[in-house]
Amino acid sequence: MVTDGIVLSMTFVAGLMDAVAFLGIGDLFVAMVTGNVALLGFAVAGAHGHSAAEILIAVSSFFTGALIGARLCAQPTPPARPRPLAVATGTHAGLLMAGLALVAAADATGNRWRYLLIVTLALAMGLQNAAARSLGVPDIPTNVLTTHLTMIAIGSRLGGGSGKGTGRRLVAPIAMFCGALVGGTAILAFGPVVPLAIAVTLATLATAVAARHHILA
Repeated sequence: MVTDGIVLSMTFVAGLMDAVAFLGIGDLFVAMVTGNVALLGFAVAGAHGHSAAEILIAVSSFFTGALIGARLCAQPTPPARPRPLAVATGTHAGLLMAGLALVAAADATGNRWRYLLIVTLALAMGLQNAAARSLGVPDIPTNVLTTHLTMIAIGSRLGGGSGKGTGRRLVAPIAMFCGALVGGTAILAFGPVVPLAIAVTLATLATAVAARHHILA
């Protein structure tokens, strides 16, 4: 149950950060890489409002963050050292704090700090996704919802399946929707500082829980 809660909070944060990226930065994602690949195709085709450079930076930063997360979660854990998941989630929280500091200190979504904000948030989301995957929690992905929704349909009674586990599988898209809803509402009302502050709080809580319960990724 503890690991389920951590992964669900990560899914919620993914929705929050994509709201910040898409609504605050503009026409890109930092968690939903599949969407970025489609947007990159639009940009290369010449569609207005899409920056191929920014999208490529987001995708490459996400991949780099995932590599860092994989390395952190693969470290051995002697009793005297922190658990890998706590180290990974702590690093994730630190990156989100850096993003919060950027938007709090200046209008990072609209000036020369824009690229740094994209890198910071995409790194955080790649690291988060690798950490979540290392936990191996079934039926709760943090951002791969296209395949997940298909699996829900296949496993449901309407789709010819047993229907077992359908309720559990539904919590991931609901969590991401709620994150996007809260993030979008907060950005439109207050700007990106509020959803980033919420994300930092959740990431910090996840780190504390992972350390307290000695969760080994």
